[in-house]
Amino acid sequence: TPELSDHDYQKIAEMIFRRVHAFLKPEQTATYDSYVLMMLVYFIRGIEQVEGPDMRATLQNRRIGINTRARVAYDLTKVFMQELG
Repeated sequence: TPELSDHDYQKIAEMIFRRVHAFLKPEQTATYDSYVLMMLVYFIRGIEQVEGPDMRATLQNRRIGINTRARVAYDLTKVFMQELG
């Protein structure tokens, strides 16, 4: 398969950022770190996994601050990657 071009990666990053921004913008305490972590989570896990029921249960738990939820989503993604490797 041909490699993706820089233009392809740019389009993917823009699409992922729009999703992350739509999720985090309403959260007034969301930090830059949360944006970065969520971008990585979306890129690694894919939209379907992140927006699926398992990950959404973690991300939408309002009893926990948004920055902690983003960190947990990232940590879960690291565990997922370690199990694959």
